[in-house]
Amino acid sequence: MPRAPETGFDPGDIQVVVACDDGYAGQLSVMLLSLFEHDTSGRVRVHILVPADFSERGRLDEALGDHASRLTYRAVTRDQCPDPRFLSFLSTPTWFRCLIGFLLPRAMERVIYMDCDMIVRRDLSELWETPLGDHPVAAARDFMFTKWHILGLAKEVGCFNAGLMLIDLARWHEEAFGEAALDFGLKYPERLTSYDQCALNIVLQRRWLELDPRWNAQFPHFSDEWKGGRGYSRPPSPVGAGAWIVHFNGPGKPWKYMDSHPCKPEYLADKARTPWRDEPPPDRNVLNMALKPFRPFASRGIREFYWRIREHV
Repeated sequence: MPRAPETGFDPGDIQVVVACDDGYAGQLSVMLLSLFEHDTSGRVRVHILVPADFSERGRLDEALGDHASRLTYRAVTRDQCPDPRFLSFLSTPTWFRCLIGFLLPRAMERVIYMDCDMIVRRDLSELWETPLGDHPVAAARDFMFTKWHILGLAKEVGCFNAGLMLIDLARWHEEAFGEAALDFGLKYPERLTSYDQCALNIVLQRRWLELDPRWNAQFPHFSDEWKGGRGYSRPPSPVGAGAWIVHFNGPGKPWKYMDSHPCKPEYLADKARTPWRDEPPPDRNVLNMALKPFRPFASRGIREFYWRIREHV
């Protein structure tokens, strides 16, 4: 299947690609506001991969104001799927990144893929100019992954977090990494404890360049209890404190009422500038409103018991 046709773009621009549906449009608006505010070069252009029924373009454009002209929306449709076997994956936008070799113009040499649940604190020029050498992808290590025996990947090989990737797009397409990941997902769905990230780690094992973790500061960089609780370190680790990009992966979700992520005030300040400003947190209810004042005084065991109960309520 051929690559996407050319569209007008400057090869000197920094090309960022994200995947989003209606459910994460609010989080994306916050990420993009922070991205453009730190784009000192003015070179960032963003390609948003969306389902065909995406309905939040109006609110996203409103949130971005003048920066909306730097957005390109690319609807992902069934006829863009390189293999009919992969059509089932198109219902979940996280899998769209596996198709970027087909969805973006053929002349693009590299792209930065970013998840929606991030805030940016630094210009991306240094990341964009990172030499890849013989590596098709550069990414930060995933600091939460523990299911090595399920995935079938040796721990010493390491696992990258796919929420931020600098990608050699030509090699991605030529060596069919996306199709290989999709194929792995079809054959071994029981091994995908982290969805397409697991599949991408299988097909790219030993071939990815490890980035400074400050480009993708994850939940463990802000928490000293991530293996058994939901608490946060005060202060966070040096990586968390000096993060260039904060990734709200794992249980750390600042848009939730009960969450106390150290970067929550920063996130909410940007949310207040978007059309999603008045939308209440999804977990704000009578029970949580009653319990929240007591949460700082609860022991780690009690907090873990609470979260286990909440997972089933």
